[in-house]
Amino acid sequence: MSPHSVDAAPRTQVPRKVVLHGAPIDFRTLAERAIPRDTEYVVFDLDRTVHLGRNMGELLGWELAAEQAYGEARCAELEPARPRGRLFLSTRHPIGLARYVAIGLRDWGVPGLTYFFWGKLASTREWLRRRSFSRFGPEPVREVQRIPQTVLLSLLADLPVDTLTRLSRAVLRRHEPEQVITREDVAWLRGWCPGVKLILSSASPAAMVAAAADALGVDDFAGSTSGPDGAVVAPVERLRGAPRAVAGPRDVVINTGDAKIVDLARRHPRALSPGARTVGVTDTGYGEDHAWADHFARVIDVNSDSPFVPIVRAGSPLVEIHSAAVLTREERATGALDPRRKTAPSGAPREIVHAELLARLAPYLERAEALTREYEQRARALDDELDEVRAARVEVRDELDRAADAYNAALPDARAPWLSALATLRRAEVALRDELHALERPLSELALALTVTRERSRAALAT
Repeated sequence: MSPHSVDAAPRTQVPRKVVLHGAPIDFRTLAERAIPRDTEYVVFDLDRTVHLGRNMGELLGWELAAEQAYGEARCAELEPARPRGRLFLSTRHPIGLARYVAIGLRDWGVPGLTYFFWGKLASTREWLRRRSFSRFGPEPVREVQRIPQTVLLSLLADLPVDTLTRLSRAVLRRHEPEQVITREDVAWLRGWCPGVKLILSSASPAAMVAAAADALGVDDFAGSTSGPDGAVVAPVERLRGAPRAVAGPRDVVINTGDAKIVDLARRHPRALSPGARTVGVTDTGYGEDHAWADHFARVIDVNSDSPFVPIVRAGSPLVEIHSAAVLTREERATGALDPRRKTAPSGAPREIVHAELLARLAPYLERAEALTREYEQRARALDDELDEVRAARVEVRDELDRAADAYNAALPDARAPWLSALATLRRAEVALRDELHALERPLSELALALTVTRERSRAALAT
């Protein structure tokens, strides 16, 4: 194939079909409509997917804060009256409440405000979203989400596995009424798709994902880790004091975005092989799992405020996109919708087939194609500068790993120099990261324009 023909090849495409499932339905009805019986793999997200509107990793962090503030025995005593959600403000126990507020401010004050500003608020304010791409690079959601994720791992560091499991199970138990996908649904799905492999993949800490995987009865799981062999060790990004052990960049794995695809390829290579019948089920909040549409045959977004977009990369195996509002246990039992569903969809399912997609999305597809090509051209022009900074950053990250190993091997009274070295190297790594993002600004501008174009293409299907 000549260089000219390669350059002329399309960069984008639309799937064969998009299905909007209308009024809220139960998971099994959705599966019957959207998951073929010969499916080989179903990959589930956890946060806000298995439970309506809940980030289970975040809840685990607040569960730890409650136990530290009120005590394990008091938490067990108060459990029957505890509300669902992240906060537990027991006015009957003012001393514990004061501790709880202090712990929350200490652990989550700055990172929480940072995430609110650059994550949640930026998703609703155009000017701030532009600033987030400029500051954090072409993938600002991943960069911003990493802040609370590494804070959480640092808070869980050195806790016994039994404690992490107990806290995780307590969170799952309390929020069981809000489950969208249950253990019974998973068992039913095995009958619906004989021989299917069911995988839970989440950015939440591995301990929480393990507990959820056990509760659901899936075959495999993956979560975020910060230590060798899945241990939770204080990541060098968020060191406080002199921890028992630290994890360098090599051992910190935040299982989000493309990292989920990399992990899936390592654990289950068949799931991503040509012709694989793989289905992804996720809320894909803030577009976190939009990359799944570039790798899976079918994707399903559930209860999502950031549904899958109908423009994907050329060469994607994607056949269908499904979007559905899926009922919780509680909603099915009571017949009343959760009050958090402010704008629940209504009506019958609606299918938009390939020819109609091409016709309706023509201007968006044309712009996405042009932006993708321009992105490639600018990336090539910046390659040398970017590669130089990336190489320097890799070198510093390698030094961080070596310093972390040395810190862990040293006796407690000999660790101070290594702790200082870790802090110095971390500052150098952050400076290189910021330099990289500054160099990437021309790419970030195009990434934002492409993201907005793809989002608008999705909005166009609602009319």
